[in-house]
Amino acid sequence: MNFLNLLLIYFLLIFLSGCATIMHGSTQDIAIITDPPGADLLVDGLTHYQSPATIIMSRKDAHLVEISKEGYKEETVRIKQTMSAAVIGDFLLPGGYIVDAATGAQVQLVPDNISVTLRPSNQTIIKLDGMTIIRSR
Repeated sequence: MNFLNLLLIYFLLIFLSGCATIMHGSTQDIAIITDPPGADLLVDGLTHYQSPATIIMSRKDAHLVEISKEGYKEETVRIKQTMSAAVIGDFLLPGGYIVDAATGAQVQLVPDNISVTLRPSNQTIIKLDGMTIIRSR
């Protein structure tokens, strides 16, 4: 391989690598704990886990986590995408944003730590004028 080929490969690597992809990748660990532990976690209607769990999620999509346990009310948590500060480097490398957008690395998922206290199914929660009233049946 001659010098020009090496130089071409070097420039392609620089211009076609996204800063966010390099800095934090296209997946993100999301930690989920519940009180009580042992709740069923259904991610995006497809994948089952049991709490506590750390789940590797693709940054390319928002996610929905359904949390259930017998004797408790079901809870749902939406994990949203927000723009990552790591894409600032993409302005320095022209092709970087294309790579980051394709892999989903240009976003981060929030929240990245989820803690849910499950409510017994025999409780009713009423919110009035900023007060929370919990009534058991």
